[in-house]
Amino acid sequence: PRTFLAMVRDVSERQRLEGHLLQAQKMDSIGRLAGGVAHDFNNLLSAISGFAELLLMEIPEDFSGKREIEQILEASQRAAGLTQQLLAFSRRQVLELKPLDLCTVVREARCMIERLVGDAIHVEVRMPEHPVKVRADQAQMHQVLLSLAVNARDAMPDGGILLIELGERIVDADTAALAKGLAAGRYVSLTVADNGEGISAEAQRHLFEPFFTTKERGKGTGLGLATVYGIIRQHDGRVSVYSELGRGTTVHVLLPETKELIADEAEALPSVHPLRGSERLLVVDDSEGVRNFLAEGLTRLGYHVTLAEDGEAALSWLRHHPSEVQLVLTD
Repeated sequence: PRTFLAMVRDVSERQRLEGHLLQAQKMDSIGRLAGGVAHDFNNLLSAISGFAELLLMEIPEDFSGKREIEQILEASQRAAGLTQQLLAFSRRQVLELKPLDLCTVVREARCMIERLVGDAIHVEVRMPEHPVKVRADQAQMHQVLLSLAVNARDAMPDGGILLIELGERIVDADTAALAKGLAAGRYVSLTVADNGEGISAEAQRHLFEPFFTTKERGKGTGLGLATVYGIIRQHDGRVSVYSELGRGTTVHVLLPETKELIADEAEALPSVHPLRGSERLLVVDDSEGVRNFLAEGLTRLGYHVTLAEDGEAALSWLRHHPSEVQLVLTD
């Protein structure tokens, strides 16, 4: 008699993990591209805004073209804001990390969020009475809250409820193993939920990609969630989205908890007087526009400036002039 052997294996979990891996690789590639473009574009904007500022410092108040120069400066600053979002997404933005109580951050942002979403949306905040502390950049945490609030507002054109909830969560080793890139330990959880239109399953697979948007043409840049993704990953955290059409959207953020003490008050900064000097400065930057702007500005202040396009050129010059430079300025 013939014997048949049938083996059945459930590969659902494997397929899910492979999908997560492919998505992570795609996001990493997009992040590298976005970061590279933003870095180069930021150099161009630094030169544009820098020379515009130098012009404004020199021209008289009644100069006929002053307003046009101011508009150039304003436009470059708005464009710089977009590059900062791309740098945040690609995790190449410099952060000012310090211990923060996220409860305080939410309280500070609540008034702005309520004005932002309008009277038709009720903002509900739930958080513990004790501090929940993370090591984070305060401005970036505000940006995360505002970006998520804007998305929630746009999903509830006829009004609704926006819930912001803070809590604490322990991630064990088994959970961390399934969630690649997340270490086991104590985390602060931030949940932002709405009862709006919801997002389709297909759209959810692309939510964190820069310039992807579910909004109609002319509304939204497609950088909101991409920026949130970059900021949270740069803080060693994790962000996920759950949504159903017609039943709203919930965004979950996990950030590593810290036990560091929070400074009560920042030390008062001393008053700064206009800087002038006659020392020799070595300016190192790979962007010719940035080098020229820095040279022009520092020369006007009396400094003697030597320019180098990269580290190798700077070291070569220093070897031949070991005692002439008082300061090296580089990014």
